[in-house]
Amino acid sequence: MSRMENQDIEYKSVWRDEYLQWICGFANARGGIIYIGISDNGKVVGVKNADRLLEDIPNKTVSVLGIVPYVQLHKDGEDTSYLEIGVEPQEFPISCKGLYYVRSGATNQLLKGVALDTFLLRKQGRTWDAAVAPRIAVEDLDRGAIVRFFAKAQREGRIPASDAAEDSRASLERLHLLLDGRPTNAAVLLFHPDPDAVYPGAIVKIGFFDGPEILYQDQVAGPIIEQPDRVLDLIYTKYLRAKISYDGIYRIEHYPFPRAAVREAVINAIVHKNYTSTSPIQIRVYDDRLRIGNACILPDGWTVDDLLGFHESEPHNPKIAHTFFLAGLVESWGRGVQKIFAACKFDGIEPPVYRMTGGSLQVEFAVPGERMVKPGTMEPSLQNDVPVMAENGATWRDLARLGATWRDLVEIWDGLSAREHSVLDYLASNGPSRTSDISTNLGIPLRTLQRTMKRLAGLSLIVPQGKANESRYALMLDSEAGGS
Repeated sequence: MSRMENQDIEYKSVWRDEYLQWICGFANARGGIIYIGISDNGKVVGVKNADRLLEDIPNKTVSVLGIVPYVQLHKDGEDTSYLEIGVEPQEFPISCKGLYYVRSGATNQLLKGVALDTFLLRKQGRTWDAAVAPRIAVEDLDRGAIVRFFAKAQREGRIPASDAAEDSRASLERLHLLLDGRPTNAAVLLFHPDPDAVYPGAIVKIGFFDGPEILYQDQVAGPIIEQPDRVLDLIYTKYLRAKISYDGIYRIEHYPFPRAAVREAVINAIVHKNYTSTSPIQIRVYDDRLRIGNACILPDGWTVDDLLGFHESEPHNPKIAHTFFLAGLVESWGRGVQKIFAACKFDGIEPPVYRMTGGSLQVEFAVPGERMVKPGTMEPSLQNDVPVMAENGATWRDLARLGATWRDLVEIWDGLSAREHSVLDYLASNGPSRTSDISTNLGIPLRTLQRTMKRLAGLSLIVPQGKANESRYALMLDSEAGGS
């Protein structure tokens, strides 16, 4: 055999009754073939008692699984033979001795917990997001979020003006987000003022990392229909640094990743998240990469390769996906990944890498070397002006606004303590200084000040200078631009 094991093919050198679990897995996915008498590397090793197995395997499959496979005997030369067991996909869920298995990639997975619940719902033609939400009434939802959604959908031309309902219940009925008059899980996630209180993990966490250490972070909560814009604004105003150039007098900012690609990846994570998982969507930003991770259940039988290729739209949360479509946030053609790749190609960067890690889908963008902006640096065109501006009374914060590109200094300022403000102001006024002098002049205990200086250095706001016994601290700007 020239083909290796994959979603549709499994090799076994001998038959064991436990392989009924593999037949069950194929039946619950998209079907497949098990070859008996072929090793894992595809080499025909032959099978003993082939004639007996031709009867035993179908009989045992019918008895245990209730389905009929087709079993064929093949000859490989005069003395060697192997069996082919063909399994058709089944419309109804198939169990093996009370347990449910499904083929995923080249593995056979035992379904438990949420994965099993989702599988059984799908086999019944239902999805989790279409089920009734527990203990939530229509009145608990955010009427303002519903009104804003309808206005946006009408601007996109995907809902006619005549569909603007006067009350929340009528609005949700038009969106098919009620079941027996009660809000569905989709309705709660989309329009509840705090869906995380109902389904823990219905938030997006963003953090800036230096190796394993997190330097600062944010959390985006509220109706998930409104989360994408807030997440994108945070990423591009606080977490990503643009490479700055000039065309004459015009300042040009070139971010490491095209906004359209990151936007699509963020929306995909929110729309397709497995909301029965308590893990929030996590966006990790580093100097050289950005990684988006969300708890994810791929469609039955899918692998990451299927996700990256052309495919029909099979959303995990179809009610949520349709509402995002009406708002103009997604399409209905399963082209999300292709749009990300196209945006990256147009922008001249490599597309992100996709991988499944446990139950999480990870999407990682890499910063191209020519777009890397190191913390504590400023554009060459501004460096010569720094001493002049400083002599004229410009502070480090003024310089940050004028083009210093270290890590989002102005935004960080608002999150610092009064003590940290006073230390930075002291260094801005006095230049590089010893911790003992800062401690004396500001009245801060030395041990407390040392912790403060360590935190400010971790934020790339200050940097130590000189030898250990003569060490001084300077503003990062002073160190890089020669202001001291």
